[in-house]
Amino acid sequence: MLPDKHVDLGYRFILCDQLTPPLNGWQGESGQAMSGNRRSGLIVAEAEALKSTARRLGLRYIMRKTILIVVCLQIMAVVYVAVASATSSPSTSAPAGQSADAFLHSVYDRYIGSQDQAPFIDYTKERELQRYFEPSLAKIIADDSARAAKKGDVGTLDGDPFIDAQDWNIRWFDIHVTYIDADHANAVVKFDNTGQAKLLRVQLVRISGAWKIHDIDYGGEEGTLRGLLKAGGSTSNAVTPLQSSIRRRRC
Repeated sequence: MLPDKHVDLGYRFILCDQLTPPLNGWQGESGQAMSGNRRSGLIVAEAEALKSTARRLGLRYIMRKTILIVVCLQIMAVVYVAVASATSSPSTSAPAGQSADAFLHSVYDRYIGSQDQAPFIDYTKERELQRYFEPSLAKIIADDSARAAKKGDVGTLDGDPFIDAQDWNIRWFDIHVTYIDADHANAVVKFDNTGQAKLLRVQLVRISGAWKIHDIDYGGEEGTLRGLLKAGGSTSNAVTPLQSSIRRRRC
């Protein structure tokens, strides 16, 4: 609806449009009598002026209302996006780029098949280990392996750190990832190795857009990968043998 003043102008315009000049005796502002033609001309002029004013004010009103509506819609859109971002659960949606699930499958699916065909991983090379492990964990593993190799000994671990075994015959992996936030996730990795059911809990962290293993919990008395390495490094020469065969890994 138009404001009252616009309605009033329109109403005046209608009245002017309907006016019929008096037959005689009509006077102008000067008090002098006017002819019928002159009186009609003045009425028409006033009516046209009122029409022009009403049209101009009406267009301004419509433009203001249109701008107000557009601004309100834009504000609503911004608020909707902000609320949607704030209320979305990071545990139900994977971050952009390679997901943690895809990363773990790229690691574990390569253990399926013949063990003899597993590519070699040099556990003394920190940079190579950083393809899979968070930098601090990669350094611990590399330092342990390098220290053992320098002494002509073997490292702390007694099995493959990814699957907690020296030998394997694995046909499948069941991997379930739960995202904590955009850069942290937990995963449960289930598989069967030579008839023995295994369940590993993997902690993941995303660094510069790439997912890495922060730690692996083997369960039971074995504890975690970091715990095993810490315990092995805390003893002088008493280390758990690491079979040379586990240096052949699927990368």
